[in-house]
Amino acid sequence: MIWMIDTANLAAIRQALDIFPVEGITQIGRALKAEMPLDYFAHLLKIKELCAGRTLHVQVAGDSCDAMLAQADEIRGALGNEVYLKVPV
Repeated sequence: MIWMIDTANLAAIRQALDIFPVEGITQIGRALKAEMPLDYFAHLLKIKELCAGRTLHVQVAGDSCDAMLAQADEIRGALGNEVYLKVPV
């Protein structure tokens, strides 16, 4: 079993990383929207910095395959190829 954090709240991530043997952070659009970051990618980069040696999983959104692929390219362009992309099905 592995432990993952499922939030976009930076304070909650810091706290969980201090308490639990977390292996990664996972994001869904709803969690990011709840945090309402002014700059989506800047917020994800802050989360990525907190990951340091852990995995980061980010969910794409869109109403078509092409829209999801375009967002996946944007996410990878901003965060690098080491990010895991989650596809809702």
